[in-house]
Amino acid sequence: PHSERAVLVMCCLEGRTYADAALELGCSTAAVHRRFLRAQARLRKRLARRGAAAGAVVAVLGLGAPAASAAPPVVLARTVEAGLAAARTG
Repeated sequence: PHSERAVLVMCCLEGRTYADAALELGCSTAAVHRRFLRAQARLRKRLARRGAAAGAVVAVLGLGAPAASAAPPVVLARTVEAGLAAARTG
């Protein structure tokens, strides 16, 4: 859903805080946190079904492990775009 995707992009790719995202989206930080967790879980499941290529996206985004990624935001954005494109086209 758009609300989950927006939070994931803002917080994961743009590096914004929950508070910043909440201000822009007009909701509470708790709502942003819940949306982020739902979006993260949904993306993790979709990418896991895609196999090894999607595993790289999971690793770069830190969706499979708690460690934070040191990849530049541009690399993260392009990787996520490619992963989402692959998920849409199958």
